Amino acid sequence: GLSTATPAASMGVAAAGPPLSELATSESIAESGILDDEEVKAKLIALLPEGQKNEAMLRETLRSPQVVQCLKSLTAALVRDDGSLDGLNSVLANFDLKAEDGAASIARGN
Repeated sequence: GLSTATPAASMGVAAAGPPLSELATSESIAESGILDDEEVKAKLIALLPEGQKNEAMLRETLRSPQVVQCLKSLTAALVRDDGSLDGLNSVLANFDLKAEDGAASIARGN
C-alpha cells in the first residue's frame, strides 16, 4: 500500500515541525505572555540599537519583515529538504555547541 509517512519519518529521522516564522509570530509572542516578564523584556530591549531601546520598538521589531525573514533563514539552515533536522548539527558546530545538549528536546519534538 501507499505510505503516508513523511520521508524523514520513514527513514527513522526526527521530522521538523512548522517553520519558525509560523511559530514565532507577533500574535503567538503576545499570547505567550513572554513580554510580560520584565526581565526577559529588559534583556531583549538591551539588544536593540541605540535610540530604539524601548518597548514600542521591541514590539515593532518583532513584527518586522526582517525578523520573519531571519526566522525563515534559520529554519532553512536547521531543516533539510527531506524534513530532517540534520542541518542542526552544522549550526551547533558553527557556534561550538554540543548537539547532545538539545537531543532530549528534539526527541520530544521541541
